[in-house]
Amino acid sequence: MRLEQPVDLAAFLLQPDPAWNRQRIRDNMHLPEPVTQSLPEPVPVQFLYQTAFLDENGIVNFRADIYGHDQKQMAAIPKG
Repeated sequence: MRLEQPVDLAAFLLQPDPAWNRQRIRDNMHLPEPVTQSLPEPVPVQFLYQTAFLDENGIVNFRADIYGHDQKQMAAIPKG
């Protein structure tokens, strides 16, 4: 998964722990091994995968379906 603003997301999720400031987050992002930090409460996450969408000007945009989900969705639609 790619994030546009990973430091902002980490700072938001880690805000209850004052030890996790933005500089510490950035420093840990560049370590050779991942750092695991448990959160005090689970955070629901929802993923949205779109290969077609309207941009801010109302123009339809299409992107490549690199995971093949569109083909599976089309196959699931009854024909006739």
